[in-house]
Amino acid sequence: MNISKQYGPWLAGVVAVTGISAYSAVAVAQTPGQAEAGALEEVIVTAQRREQSASDVGVSISVVNADALAANGIRRSEDIVNVMPNIEITSIFGPGTNPNYSVRGVTQNDFNDATESPIAAYVDDVYLVATGASSIPLFDMNRVEVLRGPQGTLFGRNSTGGAIQFISNEPGKELGGSAKVGFGSHSTMNFSGALNLPLSDTVQARVAVYHDQNDGYIRHLTGNQPDPGQAKTQAVRAQLAFQPNEDMSNVLKFSWANTTGRTSGIWHDTTASAPVTGDQYVTPGPDGAGQQPLYGFVADNGQYRGIKAARSMLFVNKFSWKINDQVDVTSVTGYNKYYRDLLEDCDGGQLQVCMTHYQNPSHQFSQEVRAFFDYGKQRYTVGAYLLDQTQTLNQVAGLFGFVGGVALKAEGEQTSKGTALFVNGEFDLNDQFTLIAGLRGARDQKHINHSAAIVVPLATNLPPNPFPNYVDTANIQIGGYAAGPFLFNDSTPGGLNRFSKTMGSGKLELDYKPAPGQLIYGSISLGAKAPGFNNGFISPGLPNADYLYKAEKLTAYEVGIKSLLADNRVRLNVSGYYYDYKDYQVLNFAGVGSLINNAKAEAYGVEFDLVAKPTEHLLLSLNGSLSKSTLFNVRNANGVSADREMPINPKQTLAASIAYQTPAFGDKIAGAELSGRMRSYFYNNPGNDSAAKVPSYSIANARVYLADEAGKWEGSLSVKNLFDKRYVTSVFLLGAGIANERYGFYGRPRWVSVDLNYNF
Repeated sequence: MNISKQYGPWLAGVVAVTGISAYSAVAVAQTPGQAEAGALEEVIVTAQRREQSASDVGVSISVVNADALAANGIRRSEDIVNVMPNIEITSIFGPGTNPNYSVRGVTQNDFNDATESPIAAYVDDVYLVATGASSIPLFDMNRVEVLRGPQGTLFGRNSTGGAIQFISNEPGKELGGSAKVGFGSHSTMNFSGALNLPLSDTVQARVAVYHDQNDGYIRHLTGNQPDPGQAKTQAVRAQLAFQPNEDMSNVLKFSWANTTGRTSGIWHDTTASAPVTGDQYVTPGPDGAGQQPLYGFVADNGQYRGIKAARSMLFVNKFSWKINDQVDVTSVTGYNKYYRDLLEDCDGGQLQVCMTHYQNPSHQFSQEVRAFFDYGKQRYTVGAYLLDQTQTLNQVAGLFGFVGGVALKAEGEQTSKGTALFVNGEFDLNDQFTLIAGLRGARDQKHINHSAAIVVPLATNLPPNPFPNYVDTANIQIGGYAAGPFLFNDSTPGGLNRFSKTMGSGKLELDYKPAPGQLIYGSISLGAKAPGFNNGFISPGLPNADYLYKAEKLTAYEVGIKSLLADNRVRLNVSGYYYDYKDYQVLNFAGVGSLINNAKAEAYGVEFDLVAKPTEHLLLSLNGSLSKSTLFNVRNANGVSADREMPINPKQTLAASIAYQTPAFGDKIAGAELSGRMRSYFYNNPGNDSAAKVPSYSIANARVYLADEAGKWEGSLSVKNLFDKRYVTSVFLLGAGIANERYGFYGRPRWVSVDLNYNF
């Protein structure tokens, strides 16, 4: 795609206004009280499991701090894609459920709950196995960090694509808090508040709450269902901190979040398959069930589509002990319970072509202990990790209910146990060169009992709806088997339903600091992602050997430059990478189910982040990426093999914005911000079907605000999707086996919000 032709007019307008770019508020957003500062704010990260300046760490990192979250209207984890280069997020179910994170094109686009992502998601230092547990509201947050590239040494075996850290504010020793309330389009109402309570000289508490809701923004044509797009999220976080002395601290956190509602509406049209290439492409006219295509912010689903519960509960206990000037010890204990209860009209029409119910709880416990040793020119991080997780599966998909129909049924339980030891060393060779070397050894054990079947309704005299209790209930009344059950469990010969796998990860990096504020780095990393089992909706009758897919192995090469220029008024970060994968885990569809297998793959690209503060009142930024990937000899859903692109991997992304603020009305600060993002197309599946192509888009956002100079209060008016673009975020192919149907999702239309913030 010619990016200059596609995006030239929009980009030219931004450049004409800003001179170079604009304020994206990634890691550099400032409160009004900081407006007169002469230099860019220092960015603190924990990319090496301790606090450091991002400019000193040889990793491609993007950070969104608390001010940037507010300035960009980022209320959920999925929204970070709008302010960071080379990251995409798709979700076919809505907030609170299974986001497919893609960093540098590395992703796992499976929607089944017992499949782990190659992007490790951490909430308050706890790795979350269930992908849906990382779809969270971002309230009372300190920052969000995205680490691109394999992070296996310090973050674990399932971080071949990168790691995302969501870090909340911890209790402080001063009484204070904040309250934020907002109103907007489609009856949006949100509220968040935090209260910090110093209970004594050694004990502090902090409580934060969050509520967000909006009405549907997609018109339901028939009217026998509410307008889609409606969602409600509620969350709370409570913390207790204890410091018995100046060298010890313990923070206990409890957080709970739940999302409900008719969260998504879908457009749908018809596909067909080319006989030679097997490519699924869009065709005019009705699908195999006689349903006409439907586009735009309208829907006509005849069955319930929405989330009954997407609920996550997290306990974290973090103990820190500074033993002496050279040794720090940290212990992080975590427990997460995640539950997804979701009903989905998965064809989008009035006829009952595809209807699905997911009811899948996850329980996990983890423990990490690590120590940091600082011997001046030598520094070491060593640690151990333990994980125990159980994922339950209970899924039913009703098919062709309008003509009698059958249903796919999947049940099972998977247990995952992991242990790991890791060490990372930093060696100052002289004042300019530092060598970093790390190793991690991990052992994974998984055990699954899985059942797949084709079932028919319980009743023999079928009513018009063969699943009469499907609508607005948590159960589907089903009965006898039409085929199956197909079992993959303890009775399967050869013990194929369990494995124990030892894997290794490592990194070798050389940092060169030619001058203060300058870093040039190069690294070679070995990453590994654990093997696993195909689970959930897979084609009944799958051969036993195909249930297991192998561990993927990655050799990654990266070089980068980080520079602070013009008296710290300009920050420029540039990185390039090449990935060589063996047994990359690829998901595609076979028959009426999904299937993960392994393939050779490679990816390479470059990304940059430029921030400048030319005057006291103006802050500018530009970030973007170019990437290319190949999956070698991968079959599409019709069994035809070819070299293809990785899914959810746009070849170009670009983001720019500008922020200007100035004193006004005496002791007030007035400001205005303009931002935008664009990306090229990508395919939503490894088969690279024409019908799975998600088109390119570009959108712009604007915000104006008035604030107290001391930062006590702020009022703002913001507009997301300023020009009311209709753009596609994801598509999903039901395939030739299910009525030649595909459906897709649009991003939100123009959205106006008024927000009031008060800090005390």
